[in-house]
Amino acid sequence: MAAELCCFILDRRLNRLFIFPFSTKISAKTTAHLFGGSFSIFHQPTAKCVERRKRCAVPLESIQGGPFEEKIYIQWKPPNETNGVITLYEINYKAVGSLDPSADLSSQRGKVFKLRNETHHLFVGLYPGTTYSFTIKASTAKGFGPPVTTRIATKISAPSMPEYDTDTPLNETDTTITVMLKPAQSRGAPVSVYQLVVKEERLQKSRRAADIIECFSVPVSYRNASSLDSLHYFAAELKPANLPVTQPFTVGDNKTYNGYWNPPLSPLKSYSIYFQALSKANGETKINCVRLATKGPEIVEKCKISHLKDQKVLGTCVGKVEGPVQKMLEQSPSRCTKTMNLYCKRRLSCAREQPTVCLLSCWHGLFQPKKLAKKQKETQSGAQREMGPVASTDKPTTKLSTSRNDEGFSSSSQDVNGFMAAHRSQVSLSGATEAGSELSSTSLPMVSQLFNHVGRSCGHSCVLHGGLGQALSWSQSDPHEVPGSEISMFKYGILVHFHRNSVQLGITIRPLVEFLDVKKANKKQQAVSEEIHSRVPIAKNPVSARQPVSQAARASSPWGDHGSLKASGDGGLADGSRGELSQPTLTIQTHPYRACDPMEMSYSRDQFQPAIRVADLLQHITQMKRGQGYGFKEEYEALPEGQTASWDTAKEDENRNKNRYGNIISYDHSRVRLLVLDGDPHSDYINANYIDGYHRPRHYIATQGPMQETVKDFWRMIWQENSASIVMVTNLVEVGRVKCVRYWPDDTEVYGDIKVTLIETEPLAEYVIRTFTVQKKGYHEIRELRLFHFTSWPDHGVPCYATGLLGFVRQVKFLNPPEAGPIVVHCSAGAGRTGCFIAIDTMLDMAENEGVVDIFNCVRELRAQRVNLVQTEEQYVFVHDAILEACLCGNTAIPVCEFRSLYYNISRLDPQTNSSQIKDEFQTLNIVTPHIRPEDCSIGLLPRNHDKNRSMDVLPLDRCLPFLISVDGESSNYINAALMDSHKQPAAFVVTQHPLPNTVADFWRLVFDYNCSSVVMLNEMDTAQLCMQYWPEKTSGCYGPIQVEFVSADIDEDIIHRIFRICNMARPQDGYRIVQHLQYIGWPAYRDTPPSKRSLLKVVRRLEKWQEQYDGREGRTVVHCLNGGGRSGTFCAICSVCEMIQQQNIIDVFHIVKTLRNNKSNMVETLEQYKFVYEVALEYLSSF
Repeated sequence: MAAELCCFILDRRLNRLFIFPFSTKISAKTTAHLFGGSFSIFHQPTAKCVERRKRCAVPLESIQGGPFEEKIYIQWKPPNETNGVITLYEINYKAVGSLDPSADLSSQRGKVFKLRNETHHLFVGLYPGTTYSFTIKASTAKGFGPPVTTRIATKISAPSMPEYDTDTPLNETDTTITVMLKPAQSRGAPVSVYQLVVKEERLQKSRRAADIIECFSVPVSYRNASSLDSLHYFAAELKPANLPVTQPFTVGDNKTYNGYWNPPLSPLKSYSIYFQALSKANGETKINCVRLATKGPEIVEKCKISHLKDQKVLGTCVGKVEGPVQKMLEQSPSRCTKTMNLYCKRRLSCAREQPTVCLLSCWHGLFQPKKLAKKQKETQSGAQREMGPVASTDKPTTKLSTSRNDEGFSSSSQDVNGFMAAHRSQVSLSGATEAGSELSSTSLPMVSQLFNHVGRSCGHSCVLHGGLGQALSWSQSDPHEVPGSEISMFKYGILVHFHRNSVQLGITIRPLVEFLDVKKANKKQQAVSEEIHSRVPIAKNPVSARQPVSQAARASSPWGDHGSLKASGDGGLADGSRGELSQPTLTIQTHPYRACDPMEMSYSRDQFQPAIRVADLLQHITQMKRGQGYGFKEEYEALPEGQTASWDTAKEDENRNKNRYGNIISYDHSRVRLLVLDGDPHSDYINANYIDGYHRPRHYIATQGPMQETVKDFWRMIWQENSASIVMVTNLVEVGRVKCVRYWPDDTEVYGDIKVTLIETEPLAEYVIRTFTVQKKGYHEIRELRLFHFTSWPDHGVPCYATGLLGFVRQVKFLNPPEAGPIVVHCSAGAGRTGCFIAIDTMLDMAENEGVVDIFNCVRELRAQRVNLVQTEEQYVFVHDAILEACLCGNTAIPVCEFRSLYYNISRLDPQTNSSQIKDEFQTLNIVTPHIRPEDCSIGLLPRNHDKNRSMDVLPLDRCLPFLISVDGESSNYINAALMDSHKQPAAFVVTQHPLPNTVADFWRLVFDYNCSSVVMLNEMDTAQLCMQYWPEKTSGCYGPIQVEFVSADIDEDIIHRIFRICNMARPQDGYRIVQHLQYIGWPAYRDTPPSKRSLLKVVRRLEKWQEQYDGREGRTVVHCLNGGGRSGTFCAICSVCEMIQQQNIIDVFHIVKTLRNNKSNMVETLEQYKFVYEVALEYLSSF
């Protein structure tokens, strides 16, 4: 090698260094003999050589890293010059520093090798908040080139919260609750602060407190919680130094902690207490939290009235008051306002012409004694009377009438409905009280303003009509309407009670229950009566304003006959029992405060239907499916169909080839506009539309499945919109037709300017989650993206049950980052299935937040943004069924970290009901288990198959049958068996009965035909029940066309493990297969569950090990007991729970058993077996 060098000569004897330049052809290091000694000569390359040597290294500027919490994705480019062909890359990495001083970095080092075409690597198992040094060298046949080094730091992770064995508090009073606080473990950065959060539980959103907990990132003080309409507030903030060890803390002690007031709790509210830890570093903030305890409300006793020296207004309200209503009540003479129920939610904005829906329950006592010498007995008698309808014997004889006008409360802030509160109110209250008592008029402004703040819609006046002890109607109309016009009215129920010694208003403003078309002859408002009760179904047909309430409806009212009303001839409200107005009336008039267009409320096409309360959803769906007069068919046909807006851009010639279908294209007003590429003015078009979510504008993008011509545009859209989730609700090919091209890589692919790299694939039974990194050319940012691919939607129609899709929806919701862009949803056309997913997700949010669902109007709004979302009546009904199942079943997933403490809570018996949450859960499971019809199992019912069934009670469903393939003479291809999914593999189990003597050959045909690598036997052999040995012992045997050869056997406690070799003698070219047979002998016939959880887990582990070592997890498992029911289902559920723990770190026994029962209704038959699955899950966790 010729080079200009500097020669370094080291004299080891004299310990002297001689340096001089020379130019010669020499090796990199030589040994010279000069001056009579031995010298080592080192060559110092010149600047020219150094520069060339740099070009042989991996370019440092090409190394890019995408840091995550516990992994780093790194990529680089090959050297600009190579001394030969690169064969591999060597990457050395080690941790050089951490933001967490307690982190042990000694083991955080290693070396990996990558092939020449692999210029990227994902390092996993790293520590959060840690800086790593990466040194990369390229190698050729002549050796490694020079190394280059870069440093990349992982992101910090949320602190690890300690486990709490139980959420039972240490101590609890009416206004306080004492909990135990434990320090958190830092992960990547020290814990910065601890926070105690109190959340008010207004509505029961699920059957048990097992929802995945969301932490509280926005700090809200108690004083600001009301004005921000926040359900939670921060009660305390603690520095880590204040919590060095575990110590108790009292929530509600009326002290201040780091600026946050910890006020006393209300004894009449439900609360959840959360404890969260925050870590902050380098501009990142990570939070983790745990629920410490729950506090239920005290039982509200009847309103008790006391005689005071001075004039007082007494009363009790229940719940929470917000905004101007709260201030108004605070200013009223009554100070007894700490408890009041007020639920107000606006479904849609005023611009959408949808009324505000409010729920209000309030009892307010008005009392002013004239004579203080009342008998104590009489006082107690009046005070203890229930606030129910007034009987005729209780009607007072003395009449008092009070009327007053007052200024409404004015505020610059918004009221509970989100509108400005500045208006006048009028009240006219007529009633009768016992002689010697007067109604205080000082509280009437409060009552007036109270009504002004509830149940109103923009630009409409509100009038209450009714009488004492009766249901009052609330009607609304446009104040500017002309005589003879058709108006729409809806009503709410109001209850007024006059008790001895007091006047009490019982107000129940229910959700919208019915729309009425009322013909007006003049401007005068006509009164309309309606029976309001707690479970009123939506009316199927318009009802005339003069139509009397039916006797059946009257009988169903919880108010009895005294709460029943019928319309009198002059439009007034009449007592249902006497046909005339026999009580004084209460009229409250509110005035319009904002002008809006009038609302259209009829059952014609393009109108709003009423929302349905979650509590009424089952009844509503049942009635709609009957379709008597008005059902799903009529409701679906009332939706707008086809094009409802312009789509000129999509129809342009340059864009036609970008549309899969000519009639499912993008509306102009809502289409996604891509950034225009240079020189192509039409490059901004993609067949995709923004879709609003629940209170989230543009929360989704609905689009078609990418075509070959649009794949690059699809990824441009993903990058431009900063989307972190893609939801795919189609398979690539269905019924031989291409529904969508494969637009993602198996490794790394570049789509235009977008580079996409597959990081991880997580296959599950009904869907697959793929994780990618996405990078755009010219940008250093590397983003993480997940593709949620639902693979179980059938080629035709809709899924039989929504269980799997609901789990899929929850996964998308849980894993989609809150700060990310729109969720991109597509099927093939981007219409039917796409609309189903969006509608279900949106309505579940509404049900959770409001307790109502509004499916009709939701689909109507979806179709206003993209054509024909939710494309068929069948899909429309499926959306209803899915939401019903979600509401009935709730979210039953439990994070692994909370399972131990929650299990003890949900398994604990309530001494009053003698029940537990697990028992309630099992009862719900029985309710939602599908009822099997004869036509569902028609093949098993065929006469030729009767002798193949042990029992005719529970037969396999036709759609789940594994039809036998191997031919065996004249024998049919039927076997009493069902294919069942595990958590992560479709059709992983074949559940069947113990073979009958005449079905042993069918059994082995099943094992061979369906590539079953394991057989699990869970019952004892019993000749009396025809349960005999069906395998050869130390020999070989033929069962029909299948030869079974014994290989080996061993016994391990309660497990007999056998290995067989099987082959099809009729098709020897198929070769043989190895099958293990696990006979579990630890489950006595007289017990519902085995006595040992540990021994059954041994069977599960043997099964897992066999699948991993011998069949690559490809083979199925045959599971059988006597009838293929309870025991088999219990085992399959346990296997699925173990898979769920390993893959997703959650436990959802209800979901797993519900999924099994969808295919076979006798899976996990008894409560004891259901509890046993929970207990084995606990045992499985303890084994780690």
